[in-house]
Amino acid sequence: MTALDQFRQLPQDTRMRAYRIVDYDTKDWVWYEPRAAQLVLREAMRKHNRILVPKARRLGASTEIEAFLFDALLMADRPLPLASMAHVDRAARNIGGMLRGMYEGLPEEVRPVASKMNEYELVLKDSGAKQTVYMAGGRGGTRSFAAAMGHLSEFDFYPDQAETVAEVDATVGDGLLVLESTVNQPGSKFDELVQGAPENGWHVCFLPWTLHPAYADKVTRDFAPTAAEMVLIEEHGLTVPQVAWRRRQVATLGKQKFRREYPLTVEEAFATQAKRFFPIDSMEHVEVVDVRATDRDRLRVIEDWEDGADYTMGVDVSAGVGSDESAITVLDASTRSIAAQWSDDRTTPSRLAEHILKLGRAYEWPVLVIESNVYGRRVIEDVVRHGYPRRRLWKTPDGKNWRTHGGNRPGLFEVVRATMEDGFLQKMPKKLYEQVVSTGWNQRKNRPDHPHGKHDDLLISLALSLMGAQGVPLRLPEDHSRVTMEDLIRKNRTREAKRLHPFSVRGDRRRPM
Repeated sequence: MTALDQFRQLPQDTRMRAYRIVDYDTKDWVWYEPRAAQLVLREAMRKHNRILVPKARRLGASTEIEAFLFDALLMADRPLPLASMAHVDRAARNIGGMLRGMYEGLPEEVRPVASKMNEYELVLKDSGAKQTVYMAGGRGGTRSFAAAMGHLSEFDFYPDQAETVAEVDATVGDGLLVLESTVNQPGSKFDELVQGAPENGWHVCFLPWTLHPAYADKVTRDFAPTAAEMVLIEEHGLTVPQVAWRRRQVATLGKQKFRREYPLTVEEAFATQAKRFFPIDSMEHVEVVDVRATDRDRLRVIEDWEDGADYTMGVDVSAGVGSDESAITVLDASTRSIAAQWSDDRTTPSRLAEHILKLGRAYEWPVLVIESNVYGRRVIEDVVRHGYPRRRLWKTPDGKNWRTHGGNRPGLFEVVRATMEDGFLQKMPKKLYEQVVSTGWNQRKNRPDHPHGKHDDLLISLALSLMGAQGVPLRLPEDHSRVTMEDLIRKNRTREAKRLHPFSVRGDRRRPM
């Protein structure tokens, strides 16, 4: 048995510690000793063959993936094709250099003969196994990408994400495919894949900045975390040195850039859109509730009916043919908290009426706000005919049903925004939260809108339920003040006009400055 054969029989973790990498700080060649984030990623690659890795900066994700692929290259006993892809040529050359370094750093007695080695490719003579490095949209491109295992580095910076992942996914087949990236484009294909996991067949391996041991500062005895920082300590397990490091980085980078480059949660990673309608700061208090809808009725319940509560219900109606969703939000009007949500893209208007009536009975006939489009009028007629109290149907001041159009859509979204900025809507179902964070300003339509491929049906139903809550006194635990929604909107418009923000208030419209 040769030395190489003996090496191949070692456990994977032992073999990988024999690979050499360049230390990021010293630039010296060192033996690979994986950190916590890299071990988390390694375990994911052992268990799953489709992995998404949204991450903070400098956690060594690319190094771990390349070491994992290089190990597969050494273990191959056949012409196994492996491939990596980078977003720019410099990054592709870095990956190629990493590959050559691991190969050349092997002890001579266990180093297989290479029949070809350059800055983009390594081929082993005995097995014919090879690893090739490509550049997205450049040299070779995805059409030349041929691999049984693949790594797409900084995927969220690729120019044609949907086409790239479709072609590479088909090429890799049942093999391992890893897409890793810091977040660059909320609403991108990468974002879509992450939000759709695991139902879409992908596993999300999120790597927060807290996994890096160097992201901590020495602190003095007089260092005191703020109230907001104490929340981070309690909810996310941050240490005081980590809090100190975070405070220093935020002071240098600003909150938005820090969140983009050093996210603490998946939601935070994708909530950094530059011209988004709902500011990030207004959502700091929001808890994302992963409420699972029942298979039968798709209902997500956060709060059961409470005696004495005053409920409203907003309904966004679709044709039920699979394009847009019909959506329902039940709201506790006195606390501005979501009680339940429902949505489906295959429910016809007549069946939608049944869901409205069911929720109406469960929550003691909430004030009902239905968008009165062509399908909405039919739904209104159906629910009244089957027993929904006509007196509980919300009307505009001129006695009409609500109909959303380009002129009033900004004001409708403004109601949601004002409510969040004042600390309400503290719990959101995950599906609604995703619609909120992806909503930006559509320059062509001059209005807030969802990006291509996304929806805002639940968001609209929430806005409608909040409209139905206008005039209902709020129950505030702090001082039990009686404040109406009109007061909140008026206060926020005044406050908004005084601060720098991507959107300015001009009448009922919100336009980028």
